[in-house]
Amino acid sequence: MSGELEVSVRKGKKQKFKNTISSELKNVMASSLQTAQTFGAGSSQFGTDNFASPTAGENGIIVKQSSTYYETKMTSVTANTSTNKVTFVSSTRADGSSYTFTEAKVGHGYGSNDFDYLYASTTFSQAVADGQQLDLTWVITLS
Repeated sequence: MSGELEVSVRKGKKQKFKNTISSELKNVMASSLQTAQTFGAGSSQFGTDNFASPTAGENGIIVKQSSTYYETKMTSVTANTSTNKVTFVSSTRADGSSYTFTEAKVGHGYGSNDFDYLYASTTFSQAVADGQQLDLTWVITLS
C-alpha cells in the first residue's frame, strides 16, 4: 500500500509528502478485499469553511499546528475500485488567523482525540497566512 498527500496554498507552491499507512487501514483493506467491499470516508464529512476543531463522528482530513488539530473542509471523496484507489480532497480558508501546520491525518469517525479508523498520517511543514486557502489532495492506493 502507498499514499501521498499533496499540499497547495493558493498563490503558493505545491509540495508532496509520503506518508505512513496505519496497520488499522491495512487490516480493514485486507478484510474488505476478502469480502469484495470498498472503503471510503462515509457520508458525514468535515464541512467547516475555515479551520476549526474536528467535529466528532465526522470523516476526512485533519491538520495539526502545535498540539491542536483542525478539520479541513472536504470537497470530495472518490473511490475507484478498478484501480484500488481512494482520493480525499479538501479546501479550507484561513479566516482571521495564520497557521503553520506540521502534520496531517486522514481517517473515519473522529473521536475525542483521534479517528476511530486512522487511514494514514504524515508530517510536513506548511504556513498558511490569513486569507489564504489550503488545498489538500490525499490519494491512498492499494498496490
